Amino acid sequence: MIKMNQPLAENWDVPVIQDEDFPHALRILCADDEPMICRTVTHALRRAGYTVITVNDGQMAWDRLKMEPFDLLITDNEMPHLCGKKLVLKVRQNGLKLPIIVMSTQFEFFLNHDNDWLQIVKVLPKPFPLHELVDAVNFALRASKANFLPRSI
Repeated sequence: MIKMNQPLAENWDVPVIQDEDFPHALRILCADDEPMICRTVTHALRRAGYTVITVNDGQMAWDRLKMEPFDLLITDNEMPHLCGKKLVLKVRQNGLKLPIIVMSTQFEFFLNHDNDWLQIVKVLPKPFPLHELVDAVNFALRASKANFLPRSI
C-alpha cells in the first residue's frame, strides 16, 4: 500500500515491462496534489519502463494535455484549481481518447453507471498496492493500443 510518511523503498516488487509492444517509453501524465503520491507513482512507473510527468493540480494537467501528447492520464479527484472529476469531463468533452485511471479516496462519481461514457479504465481507491497501479497501467495501455477501452473497475 502507498503509505504517506514512509521513505521510498529501493527494491519494490513492481513488474518491469520488457515487451516489443511498447518500443519507446510511453508518456503518462499523473495529476495529484500530494507530493509523496507523485514521487511514489513516478518511481514505480519509471521502474516499469514508462515516462512519467507529474503535476500537482487538475488545471496544470489540463494545460499539459492541451500542449503535448500523452498515452495515459492518472488523476486524483480532490485537487486544487480543477478537481479530477472536472478534469476528466474536460478531457472527454474535448474529444481526447487517452485512457484514464482515477486514484482517489473520493471516487463514487466515477463508479456511477450514468458516467460510463467517460470510459474510466480503472478506479484505484487510496491507499492501494503499487502492483495494482502498474497492472492497471499495463492493462490500460494495451487496451488503448488495441483500440479497446473496456471499463475494468
